[in-house]
Amino acid sequence: MKRTALLAVLLARAAALGSRPACAFSGFPFNGGFEIVDHSQPLGWDLTGTWLMGSVGACEGTKYVYLADTVAQAGDQMLSSGYRLVKPGDSLVLSASYQSPAGGAIVGLMLCDSLGRELFPMAAEPLPAATCWTPVQRRFVLAPDKCPRNLGSVRVLLSVSAAGQGASFDAVSLCTEGAVPCACGLCPAPMNALERPNLLPDPTLAATATGAQPGWDAVVIPGSPAGSQPIWLSAPVAVDLALPYEITSQVPGGAGADAFRLMARIGDPADPDSIWLQTPGASGGAAGAPAVHLDRLARQSAIGLVQIAVVPIPGKTLPDSLLVALEPEPVTLSVHGVAMAVEFDHPKDVTLFVSAVNNTGSTLAPTAHLKVVDAQGQQVSYEPRPGIQLSPHSAAYFPVKPTLPAAGEYTLIVHLLDHGRDLGQTSFSFKVDND
Repeated sequence: MKRTALLAVLLARAAALGSRPACAFSGFPFNGGFEIVDHSQPLGWDLTGTWLMGSVGACEGTKYVYLADTVAQAGDQMLSSGYRLVKPGDSLVLSASYQSPAGGAIVGLMLCDSLGRELFPMAAEPLPAATCWTPVQRRFVLAPDKCPRNLGSVRVLLSVSAAGQGASFDAVSLCTEGAVPCACGLCPAPMNALERPNLLPDPTLAATATGAQPGWDAVVIPGSPAGSQPIWLSAPVAVDLALPYEITSQVPGGAGADAFRLMARIGDPADPDSIWLQTPGASGGAAGAPAVHLDRLARQSAIGLVQIAVVPIPGKTLPDSLLVALEPEPVTLSVHGVAMAVEFDHPKDVTLFVSAVNNTGSTLAPTAHLKVVDAQGQQVSYEPRPGIQLSPHSAAYFPVKPTLPAAGEYTLIVHLLDHGRDLGQTSFSFKVDND
């Protein structure tokens, strides 16, 4: 889909959804102030090198990111996970604040295709030494005669030019000169997350068709080899980022489930060119068609736009049709072994722990169905665990100690049901070494 066509689709979708204040995350790149931290790393950034989070003396807000001189190496960089849609001729303004006592900090752009896949970085001169927070602004003109044929987006690049040259960064933003944000506002369609509805209005994709079809657009990346299968991109759907989501695919008959990757991206409802985050592509195979997970991004209700991409795998043929679902995840399930173990010495040593996180505002008391199967898929243990108490926006944890017949490879399958209502399931594979 061309950039102008994407803008038209987004604005039309916005008008259909109605008017309400848009997401407070508005701006690009996502988490440009580094305030959102996940496992000690800034959410929304891909890191190479020993980058750390600072919490004292930020330029703005309460946090920033830094690379110490003592560990800095050439090639250390931070790349925004999201990307900004562009076209040849656009003029971009990149702003940031930095510190770099030894000099050598770099702020620049990575040129990418329309799905954020890297092409090459734009040249950027190292910045002079700065012992205190110093604002910097760089203007990049995407000259048509110098752009690669498959240019479709850019990602923000923060780096250092040499070993021993550390840097701190904060307050990073990128905008397209002359771009006008969408002022209409969006709101998600009403839903009951406990029913796990499919939020895609057109979930069926005729993958071998040519041209657009209801709810989907065929995207041909400029510069792709002749005869390449198109990438299919769904119409954007407004969602509440205070919930996680599961994106699944089904192929009738199963043939061709390994012929495509499933990707999802979350964009800014106030700026159609701003793609905050994109999931890595998930492939299918013997276990079934691809599925991807979108983590909860906001503590309180906030709006984002989700688009799903069906990306053909070169050398394989897409199935004639497939079904795609975007479903809220009312309960997030996970399993781990004692001390994160996946191998146990004896059957009697196996103890697993199940975590169930209630993502909704409702009180739940479902039954956890706990089934263990062997390497051949045969059930060797089963236990229903009724009345798991889940308060709104809270978690429950409980141990599972299955009775196993012998050494071998096993999988615990956890399925949560509430009066027949499916709240989710997960699995965990482990091994027992000795009888």
